[in-house]
Amino acid sequence: VGSKENYQTDLRLSVPLYTGGKISGRVSAAGATVDLYRALEDANLDQLLYQTRLEYLSLYRADQLFDAARASQKRAAIIRDDVHSLFLAGAADSVDLLETDLAWAQADFKVKEAASLRRSAEIRLIILLNLLAEDSLVILDLLRQPQSMETEDACVLRAELRAAEAAVAFRQAQVRLAQSAYFPTISAYGGYSYGKPNLDFFNNTWNDYFTVGARLSWSFNVGRKERFETQRAEYSYRAAQRERDETVERLEREKQIALENLRLAYQKYETARHTYEIASNNYRLAAQKHRRGAMSSNHLLQVETSLSEAEAVLAAALVDYYIAQSAYYFSIGSEKLRRGL
Repeated sequence: VGSKENYQTDLRLSVPLYTGGKISGRVSAAGATVDLYRALEDANLDQLLYQTRLEYLSLYRADQLFDAARASQKRAAIIRDDVHSLFLAGAADSVDLLETDLAWAQADFKVKEAASLRRSAEIRLIILLNLLAEDSLVILDLLRQPQSMETEDACVLRAELRAAEAAVAFRQAQVRLAQSAYFPTISAYGGYSYGKPNLDFFNNTWNDYFTVGARLSWSFNVGRKERFETQRAEYSYRAAQRERDETVERLEREKQIALENLRLAYQKYETARHTYEIASNNYRLAAQKHRRGAMSSNHLLQVETSLSEAEAVLAAALVDYYIAQSAYYFSIGSEKLRRGL
């Protein structure tokens, strides 16, 4: 074109004047997407916290059952030693010796079995905490004895419900975007151009010019594409609403079931505690009678077995109560799930 050098600078600015809802629809969809992923992240975190609680409580229960088994073993050893003393004094026979030896052997087996179960529960929690499998955990804090059943009103929306609400909002924004295609898009634009050469390719000089105008874009629903897209978006929107409603019903059922399970767990704990108190007092009196020779060794072993069972039931009932309480907190989205026991 008669020029060896070319320089060109173009600056253009476009401002939408009317979009039929396209911009607001995209903004709403983007906001709903953020809310959806935030809710899904919170749901995953709540599930992880809940699962961690369950594994910790399982380890606590196994730890308490191990302690109960060791206490039973110690009582069996005391009874065995007492019977051996009575045997040397001529107040017990060989059958009594065999019974006490068998009782101690059974108690020792239960200790080893409880230790194995505790290690299994420990490994599950270690893996969940992303620790090394050869590590060990020591439980220092004891669960407090509940004096009453603790409940609270649901004050926040569950993460699953917030995710369902965000999905509805996103589908609604998709409907608005699809409907906006029926309307034209009008925008104004302005531009500035400076270069060498510019408009005149044969005049090798610096010059510039401004451009101002408007742009109209309208598809006129050719081939009914916009109609089909709108129908698809509306179907998706109604499906999201139904899923949201089903989520509300499911979470309400879970909350009611969790509350009822909490009531039953507390009643079970109260019964187990009362039974343990009776069994403990009964064993204390039976041990005194046995030392005086007023009770047979076989009868004392039966009383000790009842005490061991009561200890195990009480330990399990306490943990079951806190498991039910954790499930209740999870069902209502309580912040207490993120706190300690």
